[in-house]
Amino acid sequence: MTSSLFTDTDPAGRPAHGQGSELSESPGRFEVAFRPGPGAAASGAAAAGSEAGSRAGRITEISFDEESPGEMSLDDNNAERVQDAGQYSGQDGTGSGQAGLARLDKRVQAWIAEQGWQGLRPIQERSLEPVLSAASDVIISAATASGKTEAAFLPALSHVAAHPCQGTAILYISPLKALINDQFRRLQDLARRLDLSVIPWHGDLPWADKQAYLNSPGGLLLTTPESLEGFLLRYPLWCYRAFSALGYVIIDEFHSFVSNERGRQLLSQLRRLEALAHRTIPRLALSATFGNEDDMVQELRPHRQDYPCVVIKEPESRRPLMQLMAYLDVPPFLRSYVQERGLEQMMDDLYHMLQGGHHLVFTNSRARAELVASHLARKCRDNGQANEFFPHHGSLSRDLRQQLEQRLQAADTPTTAVCTMTLELGIDIGNMDSVSQLDAPNSVASLRQRLGRAGRRGSRQTIRVFLLEHFLLRNASLGDRLRLGLFQTLAVFKLLNASWYEPVESPRPHFSTLVQQILSVIGQYQGVKPSHLWNLLCATGPFAVSQEDFVALLRGLVNRKILCRDEESRELRLAEAGQIVTGRSDFSTAFSTPSEFLLENEGRVIGKLPLTEPLQKGMRILFAGRSWKVETLDEEEARIGLVPDNEGTPPRFAGSSQAVHDRVRETMYELYTSGAEPSFGNHTARRLFREGRKAFASMNLAKSSMVYERGRVHLFPWRGDRFCRTVAALLRLADLEANEAAGIIDVPCKSPQEFQTRLRRFLRSGKPSVQALTRGMQDRLQEKFYQLVEPELCDRDNAARFYERDEAWDWLESVAGQPCWIC
Repeated sequence: MTSSLFTDTDPAGRPAHGQGSELSESPGRFEVAFRPGPGAAASGAAAAGSEAGSRAGRITEISFDEESPGEMSLDDNNAERVQDAGQYSGQDGTGSGQAGLARLDKRVQAWIAEQGWQGLRPIQERSLEPVLSAASDVIISAATASGKTEAAFLPALSHVAAHPCQGTAILYISPLKALINDQFRRLQDLARRLDLSVIPWHGDLPWADKQAYLNSPGGLLLTTPESLEGFLLRYPLWCYRAFSALGYVIIDEFHSFVSNERGRQLLSQLRRLEALAHRTIPRLALSATFGNEDDMVQELRPHRQDYPCVVIKEPESRRPLMQLMAYLDVPPFLRSYVQERGLEQMMDDLYHMLQGGHHLVFTNSRARAELVASHLARKCRDNGQANEFFPHHGSLSRDLRQQLEQRLQAADTPTTAVCTMTLELGIDIGNMDSVSQLDAPNSVASLRQRLGRAGRRGSRQTIRVFLLEHFLLRNASLGDRLRLGLFQTLAVFKLLNASWYEPVESPRPHFSTLVQQILSVIGQYQGVKPSHLWNLLCATGPFAVSQEDFVALLRGLVNRKILCRDEESRELRLAEAGQIVTGRSDFSTAFSTPSEFLLENEGRVIGKLPLTEPLQKGMRILFAGRSWKVETLDEEEARIGLVPDNEGTPPRFAGSSQAVHDRVRETMYELYTSGAEPSFGNHTARRLFREGRKAFASMNLAKSSMVYERGRVHLFPWRGDRFCRTVAALLRLADLEANEAAGIIDVPCKSPQEFQTRLRRFLRSGKPSVQALTRGMQDRLQEKFYQLVEPELCDRDNAARFYERDEAWDWLESVAGQPCWIC
């Protein structure tokens, strides 16, 4: 480690906090000037900034003004080139696969030939021009194992090989360490041929390798947003030298960063890198699925609609083979009278369908994965065969997960992984013969991501859903009678066939992550003026926050003595408390892991549950196939006291952590009113479909949103989980004991008239404030840096995060005058 990079080192020889720097501003641009420490030479850079243009400005090209490097302007003479850019949208033209090879570096061509490829795949062919030009952002969307990784890396590597630079050439960002290791294995040989190093920077990389990269940054850096945060905060001068010539940023599994804290953090970091590099750096985003194209373009580069973005989307020409296998779970006391064998039959079918192949079976919980894997392993033992079925989830050790992943890659070793979301992202596990889903899928995009694991050799992709439904008893819930799990599965299948996926969530302030980035930027430069912070993070950055709210946020940080203001320079600096916050080992992580609460009944622990949604006393939760009422809630001890809820049995499939979108429930309604019996379902699935349609008609749900039965009003908005959660929360403000499960809001009351009288009285009182809606929310639900955010700002952010107040209020007003159907 040379003294020219860092002011000093710690006793272990690692670089200490980087020297200070400052941002200065001129119209349309940022200037970055570092305050050199002892022995460090001063350096400078600036980042391009420009006013946001029209939406149409994204699908064009730009030129750089040579007299003012980093200033960007639209090239008025680009009319013909603009149309050329459009041909790479993925809407037409597939390419031969051979024509583009000649445009790649000859060493890349030689590597491709050694892999036995006959040519480039269509999506790789279409990616060549926009990636090689390095003059636009590019979004490459295709199924898992379709070649989208190579579509980005092959032309990007060819470009940087033709334009050698000092420092890192390509920055690859991954949501998972496992993906970094996977890409390192795939890229190492090719990069070596191009005389480029590849550094998989994460916690497992030996310190000697890290120090070698810090001394001489170059080649490809594969890392996560958390590691990148550490670079920017602690080594600012080194970052300028390491990233000022950066050619590309490649973001893998981009959909996993959309609309969440980690995504805001990453986009802020990329904007900060451009401030160091004094220019726009092309972003290449890889994603298996996404909804609205314009939304994804905006997500990739917020507040910069003047920079072009090319979207290359692989057409989904292959329709998957779908199978729906439904079973009835019969209570023990009826099994001698009813032929249905439920879980036993489902395990038999799973075993016989999957035996001898390579498969993934996705479940909605870790407990479910363990249960199913143990059942199937026992069948192997009973048949005198070696076990082929293994669980895979986040609670298992890394070594156990890696052993199973290696086994999945072995073509001669039949293996089925019963997993949660841990195998949903694009870790290379080889070709899978089929993918199965246990219980109703909640998300179309998630099911498509999982489906991408199957049929990798050009064979037809196969997706099977196994549903275990309740046998209907006298006290069966409305959800079970409607067979909601079956109809939700059919709705997801229908939308999957139509290539519809959940869109980007509505924007919200993300005040917690904004606080983290404010502290990080100030720590990076040792002092920043408020106006410069605003321009960097909000005006040209990813945070959609008004100047008024931004000032309130800064004022709160000063009042809490996290920040202090230098009266002479007018800069904000880290106060002692702020230095403590940024010095913590977990500061670079923008998100917090959901807290697990112990679930207790009569002093006996019955399990654990992650707290991901607001919870109140009297609410019902679904756990282990049973309905419980929250009797006590001890947030400090992380304990929830439960009592059995005897008002019917909850729907079998309810309780998954993934939220259901409005469009899924709307499609369910359409299936109830006009849907055809599923030809791809087994006999039980078709029978349950008819049962559900009959129950829907008997409750008059085509004409009414309210059903009264056994002392309860049941509301059916046919909307997504967040909307239904908001309706229930509003009703609780009216002192009604409302609960929501599987899209049904359930309210105990003596009569429909009592419910409507109390509802109308509540509506006349006026729409409640967001503070009233979020009052009493558990501290453990707060995002990581909320304790540093003003309470009023937290309330607004939480309201946007969990609720849809205005739409839910309007719906309740419409319901107040509707007739209620009495069963």
